[in-house]
Amino acid sequence: MNKFMDFLNNSFAPRAQKIANNQWIVTLKNSVLEVLPFILVGSVVSILSIPGNWWSW
Repeated sequence: MNKFMDFLNNSFAPRAQKIANNQWIVTLKNSVLEVLPFILVGSVVSILSIPGNWWSW
């Protein structure tokens, strides 16, 4: 387990940090995070409308 943790800390994390700091990746991440509440609200509305298709209230 220590060998795996050393690999993550010394090899993987610096590369992942370099990718995470890329301006294009940051822009995409921020865009998705801004749209996410609307996606969640639309999903809830869709889920609530499904029983109405089978039963008339």
